[in-house]
Amino acid sequence: MTGRVYRKQRRKSSYVNKGTGFGNARKRKPPKQLTEKQKLYRQTKQQVDIVNKRLRNLEKGGFTGTWASGKLINRLNVKKLKGKKLLTTKGVTRVKISKDLSTTNLIAINQATRQFLESKTSTTRGIKETRKSVIKSLKKTFGDMNNEIDYKQAELMYNLFDETDFEDVSRYSNASVVWTVLTGYIKKEINEETLLDQLQRYGNVNYNNDKDLRNKVNEMIDYIKTNR
Repeated sequence: MTGRVYRKQRRKSSYVNKGTGFGNARKRKPPKQLTEKQKLYRQTKQQVDIVNKRLRNLEKGGFTGTWASGKLINRLNVKKLKGKKLLTTKGVTRVKISKDLSTTNLIAINQATRQFLESKTSTTRGIKETRKSVIKSLKKTFGDMNNEIDYKQAELMYNLFDETDFEDVSRYSNASVVWTVLTGYIKKEINEETLLDQLQRYGNVNYNNDKDLRNKVNEMIDYIKTNR
């Protein structure tokens, strides 16, 4: 056996003897358990990715800032905590999220985005279907209005009683009368004084003896003034 061949076999033998199999491999450390905040971030990040995709599609359809996306923007605009902006409106509106956000901010984003995703009007198709059904329902309820209810008024009526604090105004009163009176106010056919008088007289909205209900009525009026 030549010296060169002997050295090759010796190196090969030493390599095998040292062991390169699984028996001598280093044991892997078990994965670290996620903290509650990390779990919250991961779940929220998944929701935000879907939300931003839907917002881009709504932007293409010209529906940004309306229906469910309008609610989302309003909720996150009022939830700027500790100087953190939770969404950006530069270009296409989108929700912002990062690991350095506080737990409070993450919860705010999580709740707002979840409500957005659960809403039928978070998609272009859902908006078109809902808008059509709302107008049809309003026409059926208020037959004398015929074609006087436009899309903006339909959206406003829908938002007033869909997942908002205002639903209590009709829940504990005469709902059909409340809708009729509110429609007149939205269309500027009656003023605020007449609205309040008719809500109390015909709609059984007893806001004078119920501070919480009175606050809701005032908030509802402000909302209509801003959006009609």
